[in-house]
Amino acid sequence: VEVRWSTDAYDERALGAFEPVGFSAAVTGVSGALADCPPGYAGASCASPVCAGVTTLTAGDGGEIRSNAEGTRYAPHAACGWRLLLEGGETHVELSFAELSLEDGFDFVRVYSGRRADGSVASPPGYNAYPNVETSKSEYLYSVTGSSLPDEPLVFEGDVFVVFESDGLVNAGATNDGSLAATGGFEIAYRALRNVDREVCAPGFYGANCAINHCVGDQRLAKGLAGRIKSGDSKNYLGGASCRWIAELPDTHPNGGAPLVGVSIKALDFDVEQSTGHATTTDALKVYFVGDEDGLFSSLGDPSAAFEGQTLAAGDEVSVVGASPGKANLVFAFSTDKNNASPKRGFDVRYAAYYGDDVLFCDDEWPCPTTGLSKCALNKCVAPSSGGTTNEVPLAAILVPIFAFVFMVAGFFFYRRKKIAKSRLQKKVIRDTREELQQFRESVIGMRCVVKPAGPTISPSDVAVDVHEGVELLGAASAAKWYWWESPQRIHAHPVIKPPCWVPYDAAACAKLDAAEQRGAGQVYLSANYLVDLRTMTQTNTRSGFERKIMSEALSRLLSAPPAPERPEGVDADDDCLVLDVGAIVQVARRQGDDWAFGPVVHAAKDSAKNDPGPGWSRHQGWFRMDSTETPSEDQLAELQKTLGGGDALATPSYWDDVKDPLMAEYFPIRSDSQEYHRVVDAFLLTLDRRKFKVHSVQRVQNIGLWQSYCVKKSSTVAREDDPSRAERKYVRNWLWHGCPGDVVPKILQQGFNRSFCGENATLYGKGVYFARDASYSTYPLYCAPDATGVQSIFAVRAVVGQYSRGARDALTPDIHPEPSGIREGGTAFKRTTPACQRIKNHQNGLRLFKLGRAPQATTRAICSSTRRWTTSTIRPSS
Repeated sequence: VEVRWSTDAYDERALGAFEPVGFSAAVTGVSGALADCPPGYAGASCASPVCAGVTTLTAGDGGEIRSNAEGTRYAPHAACGWRLLLEGGETHVELSFAELSLEDGFDFVRVYSGRRADGSVASPPGYNAYPNVETSKSEYLYSVTGSSLPDEPLVFEGDVFVVFESDGLVNAGATNDGSLAATGGFEIAYRALRNVDREVCAPGFYGANCAINHCVGDQRLAKGLAGRIKSGDSKNYLGGASCRWIAELPDTHPNGGAPLVGVSIKALDFDVEQSTGHATTTDALKVYFVGDEDGLFSSLGDPSAAFEGQTLAAGDEVSVVGASPGKANLVFAFSTDKNNASPKRGFDVRYAAYYGDDVLFCDDEWPCPTTGLSKCALNKCVAPSSGGTTNEVPLAAILVPIFAFVFMVAGFFFYRRKKIAKSRLQKKVIRDTREELQQFRESVIGMRCVVKPAGPTISPSDVAVDVHEGVELLGAASAAKWYWWESPQRIHAHPVIKPPCWVPYDAAACAKLDAAEQRGAGQVYLSANYLVDLRTMTQTNTRSGFERKIMSEALSRLLSAPPAPERPEGVDADDDCLVLDVGAIVQVARRQGDDWAFGPVVHAAKDSAKNDPGPGWSRHQGWFRMDSTETPSEDQLAELQKTLGGGDALATPSYWDDVKDPLMAEYFPIRSDSQEYHRVVDAFLLTLDRRKFKVHSVQRVQNIGLWQSYCVKKSSTVAREDDPSRAERKYVRNWLWHGCPGDVVPKILQQGFNRSFCGENATLYGKGVYFARDASYSTYPLYCAPDATGVQSIFAVRAVVGQYSRGARDALTPDIHPEPSGIREGGTAFKRTTPACQRIKNHQNGLRLFKLGRAPQATTRAICSSTRRWTTSTIRPSS
């Protein structure tokens, strides 16, 4: 065995509680066979109380598999597999869940097939238990998350491969009150079965014993003219589902020989999430027609039809064409995104082969039209016969109306009962949705919706806007000085220059450049032939392609001096006013009388501007008038809830204490012998000399309003990425440090970070709030000036850094993201690979959790953060 250990400069992806640093391992030779570890343990000597690697077991022996030892929690970043093999005449594997406590929606137990139909060994990607055998890809069969045990054992045909995977955050499920369970993981009892008769499942149930109430994997349907498919049997279909059904249709109609044209679909129920103007979804039922089954599920091509949202309603009947005698395999595919904003039942549809309007399918539940081909004969609609010409009244002519009347009465009775039951179900769904939304409404603190805009004003006469090939063309009067670079050979032809070779633009061109810069336009046309790019500071001749450099004497100008923003009486002059865009949701952090409030933007309005609004204004947090806002509507709260990914996204940690005012910061002392206390101290002293510091106290700081602002900003940041889970691991930092003068500590505790009172000591990488990876950086007196008593204050924060770029002195905002989205980077750094210091432009990206400090021969206080707690510490140098 060869053991290798390598590290980078810093653990960029550390999540959860602060982890121990480094490792130690005892090397021991083991004689004979490896130990047969009990369930929940792993390793050569079974000393590890969590699962690891791939374990091959014989299902006929029976036994248990566990994610971890009993009475513990499972490991973060777990990736474990168990291959259960059948022997002899064994045909099926039965799995019975005895325990289940996983983080809902993030940690999963999944079941895959262990062999392909051709008998070859199959494994999920990354779980090959046979290094010398090439295995094929496993077929996905089942998955479960959360804490709800399956109602009965699950039975699967053939060998199975059970996989357990967890992320790096929570490692247990939630209890009924929403707090984290004391233990986490799962326990499954397994055994082999022989000659299991596969049950014919009722619509909406799946598996060999019909124990799964949601669709999974690929299903083969019986060949025939018609059939029925259902997404599941629950009030809310599964997120992340990927299900397919295949049915072979007759090439020609058995009663007449008409060629296959397509399929008719009749919706018995259809309740699928719909895309809106504010949110999109990929939930859809798609219909395909394919030829032979070779590669059937690997390359389906474009669908013949796709149904989502309100495309279908119960009772609707549609025809989908695209089939032919050579493409007689019908495939339904249902895929869903991660979650639903409100519970959705899914779908229940019937289908029938369609051979044209002259050859319609019919049966007892799918009647023929009332006119024309109105008679059903051998599953085909035909014209009714003409009958006899005698004067006798046939007995059938008497009995049929009587039976029809009785049938209609009975049918109306049952229809009425079904209608009432459906109405009650719909009312229950609506009631449940409203209750969930009401719970979310009650959980949010101080949320208000903007109904009147507010911000700096620019006179319309100062700026004229036109559009030229997608680039702003501006004109205005300005005294700013702009120059273009002339070649040294031609500089003598210009009477006025700025040494060595800069030629000034005329006043009109300066005004256009100045206005474009103030509005944040990336490019501006000076004329039809000259295009200036303000991002690269170049001018290009559009006819020849020749490029010149440009420059400006002033990097920060205003088009015209806007009036000073109105502020409430008695507030600090450096407090900004908040720019309000109609439709945005803001949060009240504190009030000034009845007319004014201070707080951040927690949910930006659609198409809101991103440029710097100028002195005295902020797009992130500041003072605003209460009469410009109102209580959010249900639709607005539902959209915010959808953005957050669920109703519990704003929930505070379960171990927080009760607070008197959710909008005020409160302190809670932490005992020096607690694990929480030592986690803070160890984090702070990681890059400091432990001999020079002595910690005196630790306090947890709780501010529910600021916690919710942070949660919203985190959700919106990671949601911009294709994989939000990976983005959270990439962009969330738990132990960043910020030193500041003691007189601004109360402001930070109550208002959050603000560059108007943070970042005054250093703007080398741009104007904003600075955070250091190492506490040793933040304790430097330049950033952390002692107060009158010699106390230094240092915050440890949890922050969402977003994409970052290299900083530039006095820059107001980070660079534009290089991808086509045009979104600005989240912050800047002085080293892009593993930055030791980062500047964050949005003040709500940082959340304070602890407070620490240092001062020679004096008591020092400091504030630091952990994953889900706020703590304050006081330290003193020992020397």
